[in-house]
Amino acid sequence: MNAEKLVHSNSAFIKLFLKILSLPYSGIVAARNYLYDKTILKSYSFPCFCIGVGNIVAGGAGKTPFVIWLAEKLKADRITAGVITNGYGGKRKGEYLVSDGKTIFVKPPEAQDEAYLIATHKIPVASGSRRLKAAMLLEDVDCIILDDSFQYRKAKKDIEILILGKKPFDNGNLIPAGLLREQISGIKRADLILSQSTPTIKSLVPVFRYNLRPSHLINSSGKSISIEELKKPVAALCAIANPKNFFNDLALLGIEPEKKFVFPDHHIYSKKETENFKRFSSIITTKKDATKLINLNNLFVLKRTVETEPDIYKFIKEKLVRSLS
Repeated sequence: MNAEKLVHSNSAFIKLFLKILSLPYSGIVAARNYLYDKTILKSYSFPCFCIGVGNIVAGGAGKTPFVIWLAEKLKADRITAGVITNGYGGKRKGEYLVSDGKTIFVKPPEAQDEAYLIATHKIPVASGSRRLKAAMLLEDVDCIILDDSFQYRKAKKDIEILILGKKPFDNGNLIPAGLLREQISGIKRADLILSQSTPTIKSLVPVFRYNLRPSHLINSSGKSISIEELKKPVAALCAIANPKNFFNDLALLGIEPEKKFVFPDHHIYSKKETENFKRFSSIITTKKDATKLINLNNLFVLKRTVETEPDIYKFIKEKLVRSLS
């Protein structure tokens, strides 16, 4: 039984057991946030404007696609954004430069898969748990985007962006009784909330619509292909936090694979697994997984389009430009 199935178990005993287990975690998180709120625990500032992007629920909420979208929008306005990831899932320890925006220096499995995916878009990226030290590796950037950083309170952010998924607060319980990383009251720290659903949020924080829409498939050369061009048998595979979203997106495009493979988030594919995939004529995966499966010739990637309200970028850019001025 995986973590999500365990959390949503119908067993009253399991629910009670997980609820008891969540109490120490809940207390620690609440105490930590209180200490930061009262400035007993100190936060540090980055050397340039900092934008934090994160979520409140464990699992995928579309943070990485938004980070890429934002960095590319800023680049189009001649503003260079460097991205810092926590490095979780990569084999290399410590702080390291993944890309300077031109050259990629570290690839999976050494580099975190999200960090490498962001770097393929010619965006400067550094990784490491000590994010201030990682920031020192980024040169000639106008601002920093901290990926997956809503709970990273050691850093001061000039803009704190919270992304809510399709199930914004899951079942309302903290880990492990639910998927919440912290109490829902933590949303008050956000300057901007992007929501993929229509939750009732009691907050003065601006809430904007955010959606990741499946659009089409591309082959290994980056060329768009039609569903009719897929040769059977078709397999679909992913190693992401929320595999349901991936398979639901395929269904929306009318794709029903003969076989589905699901692996843990950040999974590094073995040679044996890769060889096994070759028995399928067509393999569909995510952009994140494709970075670790470059040796497969029959690989197709699901492309998703970021859909936002125009005021989101306007809000971010105006505050950033005022700071740069």
